[in-house]
Amino acid sequence: MKKTQLSASQVSAKQLADAKKLAEEAANALVKAQKEKETAQKVLDGTGVEEIVAERDAAKKNLDAKAATENTAKQELDRAKEADDKKATALKNAKSVEADQIKKSQETAANLSSAEEKQKQAQENLKKAQDNKVSAQSNLDASESQLAQTIANRDNKANDLAINKIVRLVQKQSLKQLKKMMLRKLQKFQL
Repeated sequence: MKKTQLSASQVSAKQLADAKKLAEEAANALVKAQKEKETAQKVLDGTGVEEIVAERDAAKKNLDAKAATENTAKQELDRAKEADDKKATALKNAKSVEADQIKKSQETAANLSSAEEKQKQAQENLKKAQDNKVSAQSNLDASESQLAQTIANRDNKANDLAINKIVRLVQKQSLKQLKKMMLRKLQKFQL
Protein backbone atom coordinates (compact mmCIF):
# COMPACT_ATOMS: atom_id res chain seq x y z
CA MET A 1 0.00 0.00 0.00
CA LYS A 2 2.88 2.31 0.77
CA LYS A 3 4.30 1.76 -2.65
CA THR A 4 1.08 2.90 -4.27
CA GLN A 5 0.87 5.95 -2.04
CA LEU A 6 4.41 6.93 -2.90
CA SER A 7 3.67 6.57 -6.51
CA ALA A 8 0.53 8.60 -6.15
CA SER A 9 2.38 11.30 -4.23
CA GLN A 10 5.14 11.31 -6.82
CA VAL A 11 2.53 11.64 -9.54
CA SER A 12 0.88 14.50 -7.64
CA ALA A 13 4.26 16.28 -7.26
CA LYS A 14 4.91 15.94 -10.98
CA GLN A 15 1.46 17.22 -11.85
CA LEU A 16 1.95 20.12 -9.46
CA ALA A 17 5.36 20.99 -11.05
CA ASP A 18 3.85 20.75 -14.55
CA ALA A 19 0.95 22.95 -13.48
CA LYS A 20 3.35 25.57 -12.02
CA LYS A 21 5.36 25.56 -15.24
CA LEU A 22 2.23 26.07 -17.34
CA ALA A 23 1.10 28.85 -14.98
CA GLU A 24 4.47 30.65 -15.33
CA GLU A 25 4.36 30.36 -19.14
CA ALA A 26 0.83 31.70 -19.14
CA ALA A 27 1.83 34.58 -16.85
CA ASN A 28 4.79 35.46 -19.13
CA ALA A 29 2.57 35.30 -22.20
CA LEU A 30 0.05 37.57 -20.42
CA VAL A 31 2.76 40.13 -19.55
CA LYS A 32 4.00 40.09 -23.18
CA ALA A 33 0.48 40.45 -24.53
CA GLN A 34 -0.18 43.38 -22.19
CA LYS A 35 2.98 45.15 -23.36
CA GLU A 36 2.01 44.59 -27.00
CA LYS A 37 -1.51 45.84 -26.20
CA GLU A 38 -0.12 48.96 -24.51
CA THR A 39 2.22 49.61 -27.46
CA ALA A 40 -0.65 49.12 -29.93
CA GLN A 41 -2.90 51.36 -27.84
CA LYS A 42 -0.24 54.07 -27.77
CA VAL A 43 0.03 53.85 -31.55
CA LEU A 44 -3.75 54.10 -31.86
CA ASP A 45 -3.85 56.99 -29.42
CA GLY A 46 -0.96 58.71 -31.19
CA THR A 47 1.00 58.66 -28.02
CA GLY A 48 4.18 56.66 -27.87
CA VAL A 49 4.94 57.50 -31.53
CA GLU A 50 7.98 59.33 -30.33
CA GLU A 51 9.10 56.24 -28.45
CA ILE A 52 8.58 54.07 -31.53
CA VAL A 53 10.44 56.58 -33.75
CA ALA A 54 13.19 56.79 -31.15
CA GLU A 55 13.35 52.97 -31.03
CA ARG A 56 13.43 52.88 -34.84
CA ASP A 57 16.20 55.53 -34.96
CA ALA A 58 18.13 53.72 -32.26
CA ALA A 59 17.67 50.46 -34.17
CA LYS A 60 18.87 52.18 -37.38
CA LYS A 61 21.91 53.64 -35.58
CA ASN A 62 22.60 50.25 -34.09
CA LEU A 63 22.26 48.68 -37.56
CA ASP A 64 24.55 51.35 -39.09
CA ALA A 65 27.10 50.80 -36.30
CA LYS A 66 26.96 47.05 -36.86
CA ALA A 67 27.31 47.58 -40.65
CA ALA A 68 30.36 49.82 -40.02
CA THR A 69 31.76 47.21 -37.65
CA GLU A 70 31.11 44.56 -40.31
CA ASN A 71 32.86 46.69 -42.98
CA THR A 72 35.80 47.25 -40.64
CA ALA A 73 35.92 43.54 -39.92
CA LYS A 74 35.80 42.80 -43.68
CA GLN A 75 38.64 45.26 -44.31
CA GLU A 76 40.66 43.73 -41.49
CA LEU A 77 39.91 40.28 -42.91
CA ASP A 78 41.05 41.44 -46.37
CA ARG A 79 44.22 42.91 -44.86
CA ALA A 80 44.78 39.70 -42.92
CA LYS A 81 44.28 37.67 -46.13
CA GLU A 82 46.70 39.98 -47.93
CA ALA A 83 49.21 39.59 -45.10
CA ASP A 84 48.72 35.81 -45.19
CA ASP A 85 49.27 35.83 -48.97
CA LYS A 86 52.45 37.88 -48.48
CA LYS A 87 53.61 35.52 -45.75
CA ALA A 88 52.83 32.51 -47.95
CA THR A 89 54.79 34.10 -50.81
CA ALA A 90 57.65 34.97 -48.46
CA LEU A 91 57.60 31.43 -47.08
CA LYS A 92 57.59 30.01 -50.61
CA ASN A 93 60.50 32.30 -51.53
CA ALA A 94 62.31 31.38 -48.31
CA LYS A 95 61.83 27.69 -49.07
CA SER A 96 63.13 28.30 -52.59
CA VAL A 97 66.13 30.21 -51.21
CA GLU A 98 66.67 27.46 -48.66
CA ALA A 99 66.52 24.82 -51.41
CA ASP A 100 69.02 26.87 -53.46
CA GLN A 101 71.29 27.22 -50.43
CA ILE A 102 71.08 23.49 -49.72
CA LYS A 103 71.87 22.77 -53.36
CA LYS A 104 74.80 25.22 -53.32
CA SER A 105 75.97 23.76 -50.01
CA GLN A 106 75.88 20.28 -51.52
CA GLU A 107 77.72 21.51 -54.63
CA THR A 108 80.29 23.24 -52.41
CA ALA A 109 80.73 20.08 -50.36
CA ALA A 110 81.15 18.07 -53.58
CA ASN A 111 83.64 20.65 -54.92
CA LEU A 112 85.51 20.59 -51.62
CA SER A 113 85.63 16.80 -51.66
CA SER A 114 86.84 16.88 -55.27
CA ALA A 115 89.44 19.53 -54.42
CA GLU A 116 90.62 17.50 -51.44
CA GLU A 117 90.91 14.42 -53.67
CA LYS A 118 92.84 16.45 -56.26
CA GLN A 119 95.09 17.84 -53.51
CA LYS A 120 95.73 14.31 -52.24
CA GLN A 121 96.52 13.16 -55.80
CA ALA A 122 98.77 16.20 -56.32
CA GLN A 123 100.61 15.43 -53.06
CA GLU A 124 101.09 11.83 -54.20
CA ASN A 125 102.33 13.06 -57.60
CA LEU A 126 104.67 15.54 -55.86
CA LYS A 127 106.09 12.74 -53.67
CA LYS A 128 106.59 10.56 -56.76
CA ALA A 129 108.22 13.49 -58.56
CA GLN A 130 110.50 14.12 -55.57
CA ASP A 131 111.38 10.41 -55.43
CA ASN A 132 112.02 10.47 -59.19
CA LYS A 133 114.18 13.59 -58.76
CA VAL A 134 116.23 11.88 -56.03
CA SER A 135 116.60 8.80 -58.23
CA ALA A 136 117.47 10.94 -61.27
CA GLN A 137 119.99 12.93 -59.20
CA SER A 138 121.53 9.66 -58.00
CA ASN A 139 121.70 8.42 -61.60
CA LEU A 140 123.17 11.76 -62.70
CA ASP A 141 125.77 11.61 -59.94
CA ALA A 142 126.66 8.03 -60.95
CA SER A 143 126.81 9.06 -64.63
CA GLU A 144 129.01 12.05 -63.79
CA SER A 145 131.27 9.77 -61.75
CA GLN A 146 131.47 7.31 -64.65
CA LEU A 147 132.10 10.18 -67.05
CA ALA A 148 134.87 11.52 -64.81
CA GLN A 149 136.38 8.01 -64.65
CA THR A 150 136.02 7.62 -68.41
CA ILE A 151 137.66 11.03 -68.99
CA ALA A 152 140.42 10.11 -66.53
CA ASN A 153 140.92 6.79 -68.33
CA ARG A 154 140.92 8.55 -71.70
CA ASP A 155 143.41 11.12 -70.39
CA ASN A 156 145.57 8.34 -68.95
CA LYS A 157 145.47 6.51 -72.26
CA ALA A 158 146.18 9.71 -74.13
CA ASN A 159 149.09 10.35 -71.78
CA ASP A 160 150.28 6.77 -72.24
CA LEU A 161 149.94 7.17 -75.98
CA ALA A 162 151.81 10.45 -75.91
CA ILE A 163 154.52 8.91 -73.76
CA ASN A 164 154.72 5.95 -76.07
CA LYS A 165 155.04 8.32 -79.02
CA ILE A 166 157.77 10.22 -77.26
CA VAL A 167 159.50 7.00 -76.30
CA ARG A 168 159.30 5.79 -79.90
CA LEU A 169 160.44 9.11 -81.14
CA VAL A 170 163.27 9.07 -78.67
CA GLN A 171 164.00 5.51 -79.58
CA LYS A 172 163.94 6.41 -83.26
CA GLN A 173 166.22 9.34 -82.66
CA SER A 174 168.41 7.31 -80.42
CA LEU A 175 168.53 4.63 -83.03
CA LYS A 176 169.36 7.16 -85.71
CA GLN A 177 172.03 8.64 -83.54
CA LEU A 178 173.27 5.21 -82.72
CA LYS A 179 173.36 4.38 -86.38
CA LYS A 180 175.20 7.57 -87.12
CA MET A 181 177.62 6.87 -84.39
CA MET A 182 178.16 3.43 -85.56
CA LEU A 183 178.60 4.61 -89.08
CA ARG A 184 181.18 7.07 -87.95
CA LYS A 185 182.94 4.48 -85.97
CA LEU A 186 182.85 2.16 -88.96
CA GLN A 187 184.10 4.85 -91.14
CA LYS A 188 186.93 5.46 -88.76
CA PHE A 189 187.79 1.82 -88.81
CA GLN A 190 187.69 1.67 -92.47
CA LEU A 191 189.86 4.45 -93.03
